[in-house]
Amino acid sequence: MNYTNIFLIFLFLMSLQALGAFIQVKHFRKVMKQMHQGNNLAVGGKKKIFNSEYIIMTCNNSGIILDVRKMAGMTIFARFKQQSEIIGKNINEMYEYYKNLSMQTKGRYDAYTQALNILKNRIETNI
Repeated sequence: MNYTNIFLIFLFLMSLQALGAFIQVKHFRKVMKQMHQGNNLAVGGKKKIFNSEYIIMTCNNSGIILDVRKMAGMTIFARFKQQSEIIGKNINEMYEYYKNLSMQTKGRYDAYTQALNILKNRIETNI
């Protein structure tokens, strides 16, 4: 196998990766547009070497969580999934809950804490 073939294979694989990233960003924007609809929206993210996690969260002006979606994984096939366990709860209560977790457990919820903090600040500035 000569260098030209290796280069062409490498170029093809990079093109596939770029196409996959484009499709994933398009999906990300579509989900954000669906969720926003006049509500307060925040995105929290946590990057690791092998596993990233993104949370999109919306709440009303009273601080009640309306929708939460999570995308976890490092591949281009990762998609958002609804997280119904905190829907309907108050952002201040959930922020305090996640903030007071043990150090071992707290790391798993960094993206949630980041999104809740953004929503908390947004609501406080709107008052």
